[in-house]
Amino acid sequence: MRTRTTGSYGQSLVPSVWATRGQGRGRGRGVARTTVREAPVEPPITLAQEQVPDIVEPAGPAQAPVVPIVIPGLQEALAQILTVCTSLAQIPGALPVQPVAAAQAQIDPITNDEEQKRLYRFGRLHPPTFSGTESEDAQDFLDRCEWMLRTSGILETSGVSFTTFQLTRAAFRWWETYERSRTVGTTLSWQEFSVLFLEKFVPQTHREELRRQFEYLCQEDLSVTQYEMRFLELSHHAVWLVPTEREKIGRFINGLNHQFHFVMTLGNVAGVKFDEVVDSARRLEMIRIQEREEREAKRSRGSGNSSGVPSRG
Repeated sequence: MRTRTTGSYGQSLVPSVWATRGQGRGRGRGVARTTVREAPVEPPITLAQEQVPDIVEPAGPAQAPVVPIVIPGLQEALAQILTVCTSLAQIPGALPVQPVAAAQAQIDPITNDEEQKRLYRFGRLHPPTFSGTESEDAQDFLDRCEWMLRTSGILETSGVSFTTFQLTRAAFRWWETYERSRTVGTTLSWQEFSVLFLEKFVPQTHREELRRQFEYLCQEDLSVTQYEMRFLELSHHAVWLVPTEREKIGRFINGLNHQFHFVMTLGNVAGVKFDEVVDSARRLEMIRIQEREEREAKRSRGSGNSSGVPSRG
C-alpha cells in the first residue's frame, strides 16, 4: 500500500512508504520488514541580513527632488557673447569697455558744503519771496535779490538757483515747467534769467512803456544816485540797448546833465567799470554843489556889505 502526504508548497514532506510483506514463509514465520527512505529536507529559504536594504524614515515631510532648470539656448548665447567680447578686445585701437558704475555722476561733498555756505549767507539777508500775483512788483523782487546776491559775492555763481528758490505758488510752477522743458546740461546766466523772468511776470504793455522810458531817460532834476537807480531799474526792460558794459556806461553818461557830461566823456572813462563811473559822477556832483554854495555865500555877504555902507550926499 502507498501513502503520500503533501505539504503546502506541493512538495512531499513525508517520503513515500512502501510496506513490503514477505511472499512466502522461510524458516519459521516470516516477519514483515518495513524500509523507510527519508527524502532530503531542503533548508528554509531566508534572505541574508546584509541583503535587505535599510529603510531610513525621513525626519520631516518628504521633499520633492531638485530638478535643474535648463534654459534652451542659454549656453549657446553665452558662448556667442564671449566670442564677440574676445574679438573686440583684439581689435587695435578699440575703446575699453568701462563698467556702468564708473559712468555714474559723482557728487562732490566739498561743492555741496560751499553751496550750503552761500545759501546761508544769502538767507541771513532775508530775501523776499515772489508768488506771481498781479499785485506783486516783479521788478522790485528781482532788484532786491540781485542786490543781496551781489553783496554776498554770489550773483554769477548761485544767483539763478537761489532766486528761484524764493519762488512760490504760480511763480514756482512756472519755473518748474521751464526746468523740465530746458535742455539737460544748459545753464542760465543772471542776465538771461532776468529777461526771462520779467517777460513772464511784467505785462507786455507795461514792458513797452518801461522800455520807452529807458530809451529817453535823462538826469534832469534828479541827483546822480537817483538817476543811477532809475537807470538800472529800467535797463532790465531794454537789455538789447545795453548788451555790453561799454554801451551801458555810454548810455549812462549821455543821460547825465550837461555839466557832468562835458567832463565825463566815454574816452576819459575807457577801461573802467560802471560802478566807478557812477562814483566819479557823484564826486563831480559834490564839487558842483560846494561851488554853488560858496557862490551863494559870497553873494549873500556882498549884498550885506553893500546895504551897510552909508550913502554920501
